[in-house]
Amino acid sequence: YPPPWMIDHLEGVKISDEKLPRYLHHLSHIREFCRIRLFDPSVAGRPLTIREWRVALFGEYNLELALDHTKACAARDKRRMEQAADVRALFGRTRSLPSYCADSVGLFGDRVITLQSVRDPRMHSLIVWDAHETNWRCELLTLDAHMLATMHWADTRRWERETLVSGVWGGGTSGLDIIPDLVDAGNYFWPLPGQGVSAEAKEHGATFVKIVCDWPNCPRSLQGMARSVRDAADADYMNIISSAVQHYVHSFVATFDRLPV
Repeated sequence: YPPPWMIDHLEGVKISDEKLPRYLHHLSHIREFCRIRLFDPSVAGRPLTIREWRVALFGEYNLELALDHTKACAARDKRRMEQAADVRALFGRTRSLPSYCADSVGLFGDRVITLQSVRDPRMHSLIVWDAHETNWRCELLTLDAHMLATMHWADTRRWERETLVSGVWGGGTSGLDIIPDLVDAGNYFWPLPGQGVSAEAKEHGATFVKIVCDWPNCPRSLQGMARSVRDAADADYMNIISSAVQHYVHSFVATFDRLPV
């Protein structure tokens, strides 16, 4: 799924005022396909590189134009051009998605999306939230599968584990609950220091702590804390969650050599 920093206003990340609205607008046209790729390996569900995502979000899927550019470019750039051609083929030919058109109308949930509407800060925030939430869920599921080697488990046991992990962000239905519901946008379960902690937040937090405690190298101070999170005072809850998040981030970096979303 598109990395959220590619469609946001962030210090140190330069995205032109021309490209950012185009990226946001075109995402409304390819979003459904991006979601399908999370589950369907038959449509090349491998992660895309940052360069490939730029091609996908820019939305120029003309294959003949891509081939002409590939022939004309220098040898050192040929691989990059071939990668771009692959992405154009994936989005343009495989799914018959049209190239970008500034006058087109897309959908984001039940919201109609135009080039003008994505300039609204509220709409922009919703699209960025969706990218954050989807990536975060993918990352947690993937890291948990790696840490416990669940690919070697029996199907039923693996599904039970995915159901447990999905309880971190929802009702604990299944790993297929990876797609966030836009109706819940802004309903965060992670309170900032100084805020009150709701019983619902503690329920999700307890599941998160239980998940990371099952991983190798879990800090001794964190082990067994999942049982006490639900009844913990707010300050104690935040301390436990901070320790769990540290373990999550360290495990993610050690596994994937980058920070998680």
